[in-house]
Amino acid sequence: MSRFIWLVLTALLLHVGTSCSITGMPAEPGLAIVVAPDAPKWEVDREAYDVLMPGSGSIRISRSAQRLTLLNELGQPVLETDCSTGKPGKETPSGTFRVEEKLEDKRSNKYGSYVSVITDQVLAPRSWRVKRPPGSRYVGTPMPYWLRLTWAGVGIHMGDFARGTRTSMGCIRVPLEAQQLLFEKAAVGMRVQID
Repeated sequence: MSRFIWLVLTALLLHVGTSCSITGMPAEPGLAIVVAPDAPKWEVDREAYDVLMPGSGSIRISRSAQRLTLLNELGQPVLETDCSTGKPGKETPSGTFRVEEKLEDKRSNKYGSYVSVITDQVLAPRSWRVKRPPGSRYVGTPMPYWLRLTWAGVGIHMGDFARGTRTSMGCIRVPLEAQQLLFEKAAVGMRVQID
């Protein structure tokens, strides 16, 4: 009986590992992917995504659901993903915004670390909480696939988070693979609605 249960569980893991709606990336044939229960989930309608012209859709973000949706010109979902908005005291603003800047490699000019100019060792991991130590330089936190929404520093970018949690300092964090797809279809001037 236990061998039967093991075979069923293995088959389920192999099935889950090949589903785009679980991790967003297909597994290599024959490999099982174990997904943490709190890992962000996302899915894409490949056919609708492929025909969407960059900048022609819009983005909708729900702070209450912690979800981001890329919509086509007809308002139909093309990409849906978990996201993480600002934590208490650093809430993500609501309203209608436009993408103001699009940068593949962005580093924060507000949040980062101070590292030794000699050894590159981190001297202060949260630069915004301390004075700059002597002999150090500032290194901003990476924010890959950056889509700026405000000149006060709010944007959409790749970031790590547990599903259903608000962990950012006001930005909208998105899983890497989903953010790469979003970035490809985004353009300066694109409408972003945050509720």
